[in-house]
Amino acid sequence: MIGGCKSNEGLRFVVNSCLCIDANMTLYERAKMQQGRFNSPLAMVRDRFIFAIGGQTSDRTATSQCEVFDTMNNAWFSISPLNKPAANTSAIVMNNRFIYLMPGAGIPDDPSAQKPETCTIEILDTGSSYQFSKETNASQVIAQNPWKSIQLQNKEFNLVRPSAGIQLTESEILIFGGIAKRNFVLDLQTS
Repeated sequence: MIGGCKSNEGLRFVVNSCLCIDANMTLYERAKMQQGRFNSPLAMVRDRFIFAIGGQTSDRTATSQCEVFDTMNNAWFSISPLNKPAANTSAIVMNNRFIYLMPGAGIPDDPSAQKPETCTIEILDTGSSYQFSKETNASQVIAQNPWKSIQLQNKEFNLVRPSAGIQLTESEILIFGGIAKRNFVLDLQTS
């Protein structure tokens, strides 16, 4: 369990906790995130790194800041920020290397939210397998890569504001969710 928000006597506050539950249902506290957040998608890469991507830092504030939990070293480190704040979305891991952040719903009534006529997907290349070795500082490999945006021109996709997806093949993502019952296939070889 990573981050979230709690209520106490009608007040909500953001938490930066990171908890692990093992197979025996024992709860362990792990290193705390640098920035408390909720409505932040999580993505696991290489069965080791958990990415906390954007999210909300208060009821009406989204962040572009991202950080990664190294499960082997029980430590968080910062990576490049998103190109714009994002919350209420999801992340799709492709080929255990690339992270695709869906547009999602954002924060209701947020004036900085994307307009329906524009829609972008953010992409992070976490690095190729040969870059990760025992001698390599994995956090430096991941942190050096910036997020890239692709703007989508499909009006139907933009209006739906899809929020989730799953890898279908080496180069295809099935994208679904959002405000309408529509599914889309993103073929990365033609994008």
